[in-house]
Amino acid sequence: MKIGEKLRKIRNEHNLFQSDIAKLLNIQATAVGKWEREENLPNIYYLLDLAKFYNMSYDEFFEDVSQK
Repeated sequence: MKIGEKLRKIRNEHNLFQSDIAKLLNIQATAVGKWEREENLPNIYYLLDLAKFYNMSYDEFFEDVSQK
C-alpha cells in the first residue's frame, strides 16, 4: 500500500474529512487531497503528528506502506 492510500484509509476509518485533517495540521485541505492522490507527499513532521493524532505507534502507522 502506498502512503496516499494509507492516509486515506486511516482518515476514513476515523470518519474524518480532508478538511478535518487540514485543520488539525494547520494546512489547506487541498494539500491533504494531493497527499492522498500522491501528487505530493507530506513531510515527516506531518506524518508523525498524524500518527500521534490517530494514537498509533510510528511502526503501526507505517506498517504496510511501500514505495511501489
